Amino acid sequence: MVQNDPKVVMNDAIRRNKIRRLRRAEYKRSRPLGLSPLMVQIFLSHSSRDREVVEPIRAQAQAIEVDVYLHEMHPQPGENLSSKVIEAIKSSDALVVLITPNTVVSAYVNQEIGVALGQSLPVIPLVAPGVTGEQLAMLEGVEYVGFDPDQPHHALTHLTAKLHSMQAAKQSALTEATRAKVESSLHRQQELSVALGFVCVLLILYLISSSGDGPGPS
Repeated sequence: MVQNDPKVVMNDAIRRNKIRRLRRAEYKRSRPLGLSPLMVQIFLSHSSRDREVVEPIRAQAQAIEVDVYLHEMHPQPGENLSSKVIEAIKSSDALVVLITPNTVVSAYVNQEIGVALGQSLPVIPLVAPGVTGEQLAMLEGVEYVGFDPDQPHHALTHLTAKLHSMQAAKQSALTEATRAKVESSLHRQQELSVALGFVCVLLILYLISSSGDGPGPS
């Protein structure tokens, strides 16, 4: 039985790790530049058969300055699709999923929902007519928005309200984090000032004590 050469095993592990880093870097480069920290990013999950149906959802989200990830819009030839999608979901603030009869039988969409739930991401289902509660699978019991492809305005209004709420929450969280950071910095500066003041007092006392211990008059 031929044993694996340790050097070959190590080199192979290094190569795989390098590939993973390159994938992450390539994914980041594929994202739009100049995104504001306040911009909400969503992963729009859907069946490839519903590409035209999902277009007004994408357009509405981008109209209110929400960054939308559609895997068709971020092609990376040679990239492992599962790895690319997982990285995109992890980088998103929520997963919006269009559920139609086409989605119900889509293994990819169900995997994307599973990844989002595993990351504890909010999942916003848009459910088309003809889909029963049992067909929602992992999302059964989750509050959803009814989506009529022929009259999408109602669903888009509800989605817009949810996305605005997420934007407000993200802005509030960022403001709170900034405030906490500033307060922490001020607290450290105050502690440093007190410490420096204490050192100065000790130094003055030392100098006074040293001058008093000098030789007296002869």
